[in-house]
Amino acid sequence: MLSDNQKWMDDIYNYLKSMRFSSQGYYENTIQLLSYLVISGNYWTPETVNLSVEENNFSSVVVYPNPAINKECFIDIDDSLNKVVKVEAITLNGKIINLPLEKNRVNLNKLSKGIYSIIFFTETKKSFTRTIFVE
Repeated sequence: MLSDNQKWMDDIYNYLKSMRFSSQGYYENTIQLLSYLVISGNYWTPETVNLSVEENNFSSVVVYPNPAINKECFIDIDDSLNKVVKVEAITLNGKIINLPLEKNRVNLNKLSKGIYSIIFFTETKKSFTRTIFVE
């Protein structure tokens, strides 16, 4: 026994097969087929997904000293839920350099004098960026 859905598809197919479609009436034929789908209610409607940007609360993050002295900087984060787990430096040329992180201390020995964007990644999969000068 055929399911209702399959029977409906067979009926539509047989009906459309018996109709005269114009060989140059692509749009008319398409509209006609779509109207059958809408009338029957046998179509899939995508779910609505809300896209939004979550507000980040990293304004309280302090990276010091800046300019960095003795190839070391510190990170102060008030929110204990945002523990930093990875740090990367990006040069003005776009080169990415992984930096060692120990507690809230970042070792900048891999960096020569210059300006860097430092990206801090948290264990909650969030990130924040600060610009730092290395002397």
